[in-house]
Amino acid sequence: MLLVEDDPVFAAVVRRAVERHGWAVRRVTDASEALRALEEELPDVLLTDYLLPGANGGALAAEVLARLDRHAPLMLLMSATPDLVSDEERGRFAAVLRKPFPLDGLLSTVERLLEARRAQVPASGPRLRAGVTDGVGDASARGRRPPVR
Repeated sequence: MLLVEDDPVFAAVVRRAVERHGWAVRRVTDASEALRALEEELPDVLLTDYLLPGANGGALAAEVLARLDRHAPLMLLMSATPDLVSDEERGRFAAVLRKPFPLDGLLSTVERLLEARRAQVPASGPRLRAGVTDGVGDASARGRRPPVR
């Protein structure tokens, strides 16, 4: 799972719950970092906050979909103010979670959505399309990291 969250306390709580559930988590703090992380490793799930430094979670999702299309990870949005999220932005996500949310609800939602997706889509797919300009920040890749699935 790629967790995009700029609040370190909230991120730590979510990360701990997800890791206890047996999933690996990589945390980044903004959309630019998220795009770089996706160039290195394509996770099964991208869980992003809406209000981030720089581009918001809706813009991040639009860029991910532009680059990966149907091979994009399952994307979920977290927001304390979901009324700020437009209908167009909501349509980019499999689920929108209102903060604060029960952690067991997050885990069961992710499991249910992943199971439904696996029933429909092959497990493998291409990486980010070459030559696509990074719409929210620097697209240069960093060193390899352990898998984040």
